[in-house]
Amino acid sequence: MAVFDTYRAIRMLTGAGFSESQAQALVDVVTESQRALVTTQDLQELELRIEKQLHDQTKTLVWLFVVLGGLVVAVGGFVVAVLRWVP
Repeated sequence: MAVFDTYRAIRMLTGAGFSESQAQALVDVVTESQRALVTTQDLQELELRIEKQLHDQTKTLVWLFVVLGGLVVAVGGFVVAVLRWVP
């Protein structure tokens, strides 16, 4: 993002008939509004953070499914073993 030259802006505004205080107030508003803007780099950094979180959560879900599958097999085997011993 281009840098906003506040000194030049105030000079231009006062040259166009604004009072010094009016020019300063307008420059302050513009400067403050620029702080709220999101840059492409901000969006790219956010995208990378979201992708990392999604990757981490996907790994966790895969691990949970593997553990759950193992528990289902273990419980199933236990049930089969118990049923073989029950007449």
